[in-house]
Order: sequence, then C-alpha cells, then structure tokens
Amino acid sequence: MARNYVQERLNEDPARKKERAARNRARLKLVKQHGAAAMKGKQAEHKDGNALNNSVKNLKPISPTRNNNGRRGGAATKKG
Repeated sequence: MARNYVQERLNEDPARKKERAARNRARLKLVKQHGAAAMKGKQAEHKDGNALNNSVKNLKPISPTRNNNGRRGGAATKKG
C-alpha cells in the first residue's frame, strides 16, 4: 500500500511543522550567506542542537554524515 504524503502533511503535529519550517529557514540563511554552490550536498548544523535557534553564530554548513553522527546521544562524538 502506497503512502499518502498529502494526508500525512495535513495531519502533521503543529510542533513538528514549526521545527521543519525552522530547519528550512536555517538552510536558506546559509545559502544566502555562503552561496548555493557551497551548500550543495551540505546540511545546516545547529551548534547548540536547537533547530529553532537560527542565529548566524549558531549555524554552519556540514556534510550529512557528520551532521547525523551522534544523533541519539546529543552532540557528535569523535571515535578514535
């Protein structure tokens, strides 16, 4: 059975919708600051982990692999 993405969006939790919109704004802010070419294949990292804090000091472009490291444990950890 195929997923109904339209229905999922309509039933989306308002808090989740707000966080998704904030992440989209963060990415657009970084594209404006660094350029689309520099952000190609990159994600916006929120240094403090708060997706709603889109201040310039809190954002930096990062690879998807590095951005997803340590998702469950908070900040990304280095293994050595």
